Amino acid sequence: MAGRIKVNKKHALYVKFAACVIVERANKLLLKRRINSEWNDGYYAFPAGHVENNENYKKAAVRELEEETNLKTKESFLELVHVTEVSPTNSQLRYLYLFFRCKKWSGNMKNNEPEKCDDLRWFDKNSLPKKFSPISLQAWKNIQKGIYYSEWGWKK
Repeated sequence: MAGRIKVNKKHALYVKFAACVIVERANKLLLKRRINSEWNDGYYAFPAGHVENNENYKKAAVRELEEETNLKTKESFLELVHVTEVSPTNSQLRYLYLFFRCKKWSGNMKNNEPEKCDDLRWFDKNSLPKKFSPISLQAWKNIQKGIYYSEWGWKK
């Protein structure tokens, strides 16, 4: 018989996970500009999305990459390179962003979600767009320094 878990709402913590995929080619990064998402619209970011209940983090990254860019990869071609913990937007919800470097992929790049993305292209690593998602930019800078964990939005 399955039991119920009693949750003390005062101490309940709800975490949403996002899998972000860093695709590199020569000296370039693949970025998309978000629209109609209610979060960071008009900003460029790595292909990414929420992890669904029936999948592990790498599976989510593989799915999101194909859904958004038409590029295919395998879980074995992904390497976890950074985690960003984002402070709660309210008292109970926080985000954990997992950034995976995609070492190998196939397919022809295409914007598969024009209702959520109005630009998908390669940017020179040394000339990133001015409107680059602050969380993605912080993660990218930390990855370059070999830093695997960072926080965003927490009061010091």
